[in-house]
Amino acid sequence: MADELVLTTDLTITYVAIVTMASSAVYLGSHMSLKLLDEKDKDDSEVLNSSDTWKIPVFASAFLFGMYLVFKTFKKEYVNAVLMAYILLFAIMSVFNTFRPIFKKYLSSIDSAEKEFNFSVPLMESPLQFGVSTVDILLTILCVLNTLWYTATEHWISNNIFGYCFAIQAISNLDMGKYKTGSFLLV
Repeated sequence: MADELVLTTDLTITYVAIVTMASSAVYLGSHMSLKLLDEKDKDDSEVLNSSDTWKIPVFASAFLFGMYLVFKTFKKEYVNAVLMAYILLFAIMSVFNTFRPIFKKYLSSIDSAEKEFNFSVPLMESPLQFGVSTVDILLTILCVLNTLWYTATEHWISNNIFGYCFAIQAISNLDMGKYKTGSFLLV
């Protein structure tokens, strides 16, 4: 006879946490997507349509085949180190972009004035310009600390923070145009 699943308190908490985190990531990502749509010019945005959705599995398969070739060509340790650095860099940016609106809203009393910086980069006609505030510096430090915590311990909470922020940012940056396109992606 097959083992029966006994619904314990720990299992119930786990299932509720999974459903809550997935639902809230979709909600927050969709909410941030609407704000991004209001901010950017609708003529400049590229909309994912139904005919483009077939390309996603094709490109994903090509990427996986490329990764297979990289692992066959180079030592596993070097490839893992490069991939870990790449993923952690994007994790820092994802956590930063997810929590920046919250920090700007609740910590605006610290110092909301941005300091402007200009960098001249060779082979570029105009210098790079960006602004940094005290809140941005504080948030960057917290993101780096979370990344260092994950690198040192590989703790599941830090990993979940990264995954949650990746999901929110991915959903917020998708502009599907139609409900039908989103349902194609889910299938």
